[in-house]
Amino acid sequence: MFEKSFDVLTFGSITLDIIIRVPKEGANIDLENFQWCIPMGDKIHIDEMFVSLGGGSANTATGFSKLGLKTSAYGVMGDDVYKNYLLNEFKKAKVDISHVIFDTKQDSHFSIILNSYTGHRTVFHRKTDLMGIPKGTIKEAPKAKCLYTAHLYESSEHLLWEVPYWKAHHQSQKASDPQPLWAWNPGKTQFKRGMKKYQDLFPVVDILILNREESENFTGLQAKKMEVKGNCETIFGHCISNSKMVKSKHLYDVRHIAEKFMKQGIKKVVITDGDRGAQGFTKSEHYHMPSLKTEKIDTLGAGDAFSVGVIAGILHQKDFTTQLLWGCRNASSVMGLHGAGNGQLGLKEIEK
Repeated sequence: MFEKSFDVLTFGSITLDIIIRVPKEGANIDLENFQWCIPMGDKIHIDEMFVSLGGGSANTATGFSKLGLKTSAYGVMGDDVYKNYLLNEFKKAKVDISHVIFDTKQDSHFSIILNSYTGHRTVFHRKTDLMGIPKGTIKEAPKAKCLYTAHLYESSEHLLWEVPYWKAHHQSQKASDPQPLWAWNPGKTQFKRGMKKYQDLFPVVDILILNREESENFTGLQAKKMEVKGNCETIFGHCISNSKMVKSKHLYDVRHIAEKFMKQGIKKVVITDGDRGAQGFTKSEHYHMPSLKTEKIDTLGAGDAFSVGVIAGILHQKDFTTQLLWGCRNASSVMGLHGAGNGQLGLKEIEK
């Protein structure tokens, strides 16, 4: 019997997301301090509520599939009332779920997301005691062009040390053939432990994607806020700009942060920064891609959508600037709709 092969394998969480749209009169928003106040004891009328598939593995798997990539999702779900809904969402997105594990003793993870009229959100997340993804899962994973790991909690983090074996096992003996890639979007578990914990893994990472605050937490370095006057290329490498992009008065210099990652052996680093766009680095390249102008309805899943766009660009053999542009386009589209995956683009849409 032949082993299945895929374009992308995604590892991370699978959740049920309940999104509540809080109206302007229902909460006092303080954007300066990034806080909001909801009156205690009040009954607040809401106009909209949505339910969607969520979690790092699920969001990216559905996104990759929409971009024409054969994808299999790995993660753990509870055997509960949410199960059929979540499985149906995977099915609609044409994602392979033969590797999803069901824990019959626990409920699935779920999140309640309060979404403000400004597009910002606060997430209440229930992380149940689901079993972790078992040891050996990545070692035994099928051949794929790319293995993508989102945030892995403590119970599944052991899988990271299996990636070098997986890459070596599926490596082609022909130097001219594409080699399997590892794309990593780490999370809070990893940031708490710091870079030193993962120093043996960095040389195996083909692309690291994280936001500015995460990059600061991981490295212990601080980005430098800099005013942009005229042409920013003297500071920020090659700057891409057109009328559909947001022009920022300030950008953050993260060159020293990216350099620290690359000195550890990581081949490509992408650091996002919200409305200020994203910066991408290799040893010989530095690009700044501004964010695209869009009406922010819901920022949930924008980071996952950005990762999907960048990695899909790599797998579709696009150049670095197009990879970053696809990331920004996909993230921008997701922010224009409710839910982490509803706005993710198809291949024809993202290529326009």
